[in-house]
Amino acid sequence: METIDGRGGKAIRETYGKDLIVPMMIYNEDYFNTIHSGFLQVDPEIYHFCLTAKKETIHKRLIERGEEVGNWCFEQTDKCLEGFADSCFEQFIPTDDVGIEEIADFICKEIRQGAKTTC
Repeated sequence: METIDGRGGKAIRETYGKDLIVPMMIYNEDYFNTIHSGFLQVDPEIYHFCLTAKKETIHKRLIERGEEVGNWCFEQTDKCLEGFADSCFEQFIPTDDVGIEEIADFICKEIRQGAKTTC
C-alpha cells in the first residue's frame, strides 16, 4: 500500500478551512495505521470513532439499503467484525439500538470534550 502523506487532506483543509469527516471501512490494522498517520500529518488533533453493530443488525441494514442476501457485503461481515475487535479501532460506538441523530450527538459531545484516540 502506498504511503499516504496527507497532502490531499491538507489541501482540502487549507482551501475550505473546515474539519474533515472521513468515513472509512478499513478493518486491516496496518492499512488503518498508514491512513491514520497521514491524517496526523494534516492535523495532530484527530478523532477516530468506530461504529459497531451485531452481525444481525448489519445484515438487516444491508437489506434495508437494497443489497441482496449473500452478495459481497454479506460475505465481508465476519471478517470486518473480527478486524474491528482490535483495540486499535477504539473508540467504539455501539449502534444496534441507536438512531443516527443520537450517534451524531454523541460524537459531537466527545469532540467538544476533547476525546482523543490513538493507535
